[in-house]
Amino acid sequence: MLSELKIQATNDELVLPPRDLVANPNTQTNPRRLHSWLDDMPVANPPAMASMTLKSISLLNRHPEAVPRRAQLLRCYFPVVQHLLSFIRDNAEHPGIPGNPQMPAGLREAVEKIVSEMALGYKQVSMEERHSVFRKNAKQQQAETLYHAIKYLALEMVFAFSDYRRPPDHNLREILHLFAFAQAMNLAGEPVVDGTDSLGLKTNIADAVTLILLLILLDPFHLGPGETWQAYNYLVHRSSRATLEIGGEREISKGLFIVDQAGTGKPVPYDDHSTGMGFSEDLLLDASRLNAKVNQHLQLMKTDRKSDLEEIRGLNASNPIAARQMLQHMLLAWHIVPKRRHSREKRQAQLTAVCGIASIHLMLSGGTPKPGGVGMDLHLWKQINISAGGIEVSAPLADQEHLRVGELVLLQGERGERDLTMKLGIVRHLSKLEDGTLGAGIQFIFGRVFPVTIQPSGQSGNLKLNTHPSLLVERGDNYPGNLFTPRHVYRSKRDYSVQSDSGTNLTVHSGNILEASRNFERFEFSRS
Repeated sequence: MLSELKIQATNDELVLPPRDLVANPNTQTNPRRLHSWLDDMPVANPPAMASMTLKSISLLNRHPEAVPRRAQLLRCYFPVVQHLLSFIRDNAEHPGIPGNPQMPAGLREAVEKIVSEMALGYKQVSMEERHSVFRKNAKQQQAETLYHAIKYLALEMVFAFSDYRRPPDHNLREILHLFAFAQAMNLAGEPVVDGTDSLGLKTNIADAVTLILLLILLDPFHLGPGETWQAYNYLVHRSSRATLEIGGEREISKGLFIVDQAGTGKPVPYDDHSTGMGFSEDLLLDASRLNAKVNQHLQLMKTDRKSDLEEIRGLNASNPIAARQMLQHMLLAWHIVPKRRHSREKRQAQLTAVCGIASIHLMLSGGTPKPGGVGMDLHLWKQINISAGGIEVSAPLADQEHLRVGELVLLQGERGERDLTMKLGIVRHLSKLEDGTLGAGIQFIFGRVFPVTIQPSGQSGNLKLNTHPSLLVERGDNYPGNLFTPRHVYRSKRDYSVQSDSGTNLTVHSGNILEASRNFERFEFSRS
């Protein structure tokens, strides 16, 4: 496999690869020969296919001599790149879907590098085209070049988001730089056929930029495994409902965001304080029309109108709860950005933690999970900061199999009595920190937590098969209690038999489901 990409900046604000000193005889510079070579690709062996493709594109990007038909050569790779991308996206881990095929070792990383090389290649084409004399009918060619450069830069960011990594700092800046150039050339709205889309999707440069800006606003570190690709696939068909315009005062602020054309950060919400700050020179992203469509799709899912759900592409129809949560997350991100309610306080401390309902149930029942045992039940983390509503921790990268968005965790401090220092929480976001560890934001669950086992009423027979370790949360007389159960246990309007460790039995009636992740379901209950 090729080593990490080496890149250098140019005066035109684009990062390009250094050229080789000597031409490699294996570099494919003839489209016809390249087509023939690609036709012999081992389609049944994705890792070998990815390795060969990566090396070929890398050699082309670093070729020291002029390559007159670079754009035509890059288009030759479309079928192979699309095949590999589809494999990655189809096998992304969707919440609640067991038995997904194991991803071959190194394939995802190789495909990500291919995407990076395609972005580098199209940036080179863009540079060559803007510095050459073009025919009058070359407008379409320039639009396609800029579109694909932006698209592959955006895909680089999607790969990073889906792996809870910060994308390269230069990507957003370059995307907006290319978009500004497209605007200056009146190409931003020029129709482009995405050659990598099997449906022949018609799009344009503005839609490609809008798509990645909307995805950035979602703060993908808050999404569950596989949901970043799910959101990307959804937005491929929906992002055109959002618009990018030159900034200016607006009467309505909901769903509006200011985009800094320098690409120094993600878009910020538009409000009454947005004027007088150079805003007229920036872009305005209006997601209000897209919000309406997302809300419509959310209502379709709630009413289970399956005939109408076919139009919702990119969402996992076999897991409607996860898809519904993602749509709700979109509405929140593009409508009202909540302000932080609790201030953070930096505090260093050692924590022990257990992940998952089964391990938490065992710990609260008086068990002692052992480090190094099955599932690595006991973890040692470092506290970074804390607030009244949650905590941020740093964990070894090896814990990423257990520490995931939507996972339930039980934290225990190093001082004081055990019962006084234990905190139940849900992992809300992840990212990879500069020191190579995994950073996690955990939201506390307030109330008294009890380990219980539950059994759906009316189910008898083998009790072990129908009984589930669960967690009951009492929140006081004025609030309904909550039950945390494993996936696929909740059903509306169902009675459950609940047994505590002390032997107390009660029957409860399920109420509203409050949350469902790939790891648990949380719902309200009332005593029958």
